[in-house]
Amino acid sequence: MNMKKIKSIAIVLMAISFLAGCSISNVRPQPATPPVAETPPVPSPVPVTPPSPSPIRPPTPTIPPVPANMPGSVTGCKKDSDCPSAQYVCQEIQGMGTACSSANPSCVPTHTIIQGECKLKGGNGCSVDSDCVAGNLCQNNSCMSPIGRQCSGPGDTTCSVNFECVEGCGPPVVRYPDNTPPSYFCQLKGYRRNCPICLSKNTLIDTPQGAIPVQEMRKGTPVWTITASGKRIKGVVIETGKAQVPPEHKMVELILDDGRTLLVSPGHPTADGRSAGDLAAGDIYEGAKVSASKRVPYGNEATYDILPSGETGFYWANGILLGSTLH
Repeated sequence: MNMKKIKSIAIVLMAISFLAGCSISNVRPQPATPPVAETPPVPSPVPVTPPSPSPIRPPTPTIPPVPANMPGSVTGCKKDSDCPSAQYVCQEIQGMGTACSSANPSCVPTHTIIQGECKLKGGNGCSVDSDCVAGNLCQNNSCMSPIGRQCSGPGDTTCSVNFECVEGCGPPVVRYPDNTPPSYFCQLKGYRRNCPICLSKNTLIDTPQGAIPVQEMRKGTPVWTITASGKRIKGVVIETGKAQVPPEHKMVELILDDGRTLLVSPGHPTADGRSAGDLAAGDIYEGAKVSASKRVPYGNEATYDILPSGETGFYWANGILLGSTLH
């Protein structure tokens, strides 16, 4: 190849290179698209548990003294003189004492009220039944016994207002040994007494002559009873009762932790206004803790009861103070 041709080729290559460089330089670079910032994830709200408020304890209530003319009950007594006035008696809530064996007739049981409640005696103003001493109800704003004086029969209209002449706890209760029908008494209208509500045969009753089975007690028999203020005194039996029971009749087997036991109908009244069937294991009654209280078949044809003279009609059965069904 001659020199002239070589120069021509070189000139062409230079021109191509120049044009290529111009093309590249004339292309304006596009601005880079800025990266899209990633939105940070929104954290889930963390539940904030507010601190538990300290429990607000109400102040221990204090029981103000009750004026003599104000009805109601007051806790904290241990004897009648602790109550606001002579209108009240100190009714036991919890007590303690010693029982006597029937083999020791000279023994006198001791009993002390640990905690009591002042209750209104009969005839005093009240607001509710619980204002009144056990056995009484608040009727027309006055404490009164729901069982009043004896009357002649259903046609007797001499009972007080709101009372009616009703046969006393029967039938099937009969008075023995002559099996005469129960007497009639003025009874508060709407008040119901359940029968039979008596003691099992061979329950021992405390008397100044020693322990006597309940079915052997007779009118005029001396018996230990208690006053409304809790004093043990000697009384006499003024009424005896015998109730026929069905073969399926069940009794409450009551066992106290001091060894005293009793077999009694569930509805029989206790000395603190309850029924024997209301007592449960752990309850305090007659100064002792109830170890067991369960229903058991009876197996005898009759139950028995007595009514002592005096203010309360209470008596000791197997060493346990009870009320009577024979008012």
